[in-house]
Amino acid sequence: MSTFTSIEALILQQQANGKAFEYACAAALKNRLSARRFNAAHLETDAFRTAARRFSELSISNQNLFRRAAGAGVRVLENLEPNLRTSAHVSDRYVVKIQADVEGESGDVRDVLVNKESGWQIGFSIKHNNDATKHSRLSGTIDFGKVWLDRNCDAEYFRAVNVAFDELEAFARIGAHWDSLGISTEEKAKQFYRPVLEAFLAQLERFITRDAGVPAKLFRYLIGKKDFYKVMAATSEETTTVEVYSFDGTLGQAAAPGDLQPTRNIPRLNVPTKITAKDLKASSDNTIIIRFDEGWAVSLRLHNASSRIEPSLKLDVRLTAAPATLLKIVERWSA
Repeated sequence: MSTFTSIEALILQQQANGKAFEYACAAALKNRLSARRFNAAHLETDAFRTAARRFSELSISNQNLFRRAAGAGVRVLENLEPNLRTSAHVSDRYVVKIQADVEGESGDVRDVLVNKESGWQIGFSIKHNNDATKHSRLSGTIDFGKVWLDRNCDAEYFRAVNVAFDELEAFARIGAHWDSLGISTEEKAKQFYRPVLEAFLAQLERFITRDAGVPAKLFRYLIGKKDFYKVMAATSEETTTVEVYSFDGTLGQAAAPGDLQPTRNIPRLNVPTKITAKDLKASSDNTIIIRFDEGWAVSLRLHNASSRIEPSLKLDVRLTAAPATLLKIVERWSA
């Protein structure tokens, strides 16, 4: 098996495990609500059925590991969200929903939602052995400005990126694979990735010059346009980490009866308004670092997601710095 095929298989397995963990978390939430004698149900959607199938494909031992990981996350969430522990209306129906991946394209990073029919809602970004913020694509036709920032990329941007993407499209038309090009990983990054990232940075600078609101819009698109909890399972440590991203103050709301409060104070985070630095990572042709004020920074790594050449490339977005006010709770799995 070639290196590229091995990597592709690993990516597919990671994606399958991610879906399976979404199901495990959704099931743990629904079961815990039912155990509290609330009227709780799953919303049966294609996304839910896909996640359930991925979970059923796991071995029994792995299913148990995923359940333990999800259970640890739910224990934390119950303490942070009073509405998961009490309800003023016994008949109030809870609905647990797994969102379709397409929601992430608009900046909603939440994979699992819990709704009350009376109007309350919270959401979770679910990660299994992975802390990526999101995955987006760039190509010679994708207008990232329109999708991310509601501003159209200009002709200068498309002329620049198509230096690389026109060549990739020609290779894609004949079904070529990356290993057939006979170039090293470093040469591939310099020839295809760097020109695209340089054009991306230049377009971003032009956006900022024309609109001072772009840094905040970019940050919320990359991190999440709606408040959410990030639930991350780490198999090797047998821990689940919950991070709390409350920018709009919608998390940890008090619940009736009795005005029940969360057991931990949930700080409201400041949305950055400025980009303080943006450039290619030192000694790298495939990764850029964007630093914001308020203590935030993200990395965007451009890569191919398949052994077969495609006319687009994938951005792997990760949070690399956060303010000390970001609440982070690590919970060990139960036996």
